[in-house]
Amino acid sequence: MTARVDTREEKLAPLRADVRFLGELLGQVLIHQEGRPFFATEERIRRLAIKIRRGGGRARHEAALRRLLRHLPVATAEKIVRAFSVYFQLANIAEEHHRLRRKRYQGEGEQQRAQHRCYSDSDG
Repeated sequence: MTARVDTREEKLAPLRADVRFLGELLGQVLIHQEGRPFFATEERIRRLAIKIRRGGGRARHEAALRRLLRHLPVATAEKIVRAFSVYFQLANIAEEHHRLRRKRYQGEGEQQRAQHRCYSDSDG
């Protein structure tokens, strides 16, 4: 019996799915509570921040983000900051859940290997 080793991508897939689900759910709440224009602004800020982080055209994206933020009413900016804060709290909860899920998965694997050794030893 050969132990299966998960790749990094396979290990992170459930976490990514959880974060995506929670992000989409938060988006629905934002649309419901603040409306589509607010959500569109928040998404534009998010996309620009991602582009800045990834590199290509960084100066252009930074300038666009600065312009967008400069023209936001303070009340809207506060709500957007809160929305990002909630998103990161949700992502942290998902990461904690993922750590526990991985720990449980690894524990189950160790238990199965111990049982297999026990049964193999008793055959001898």
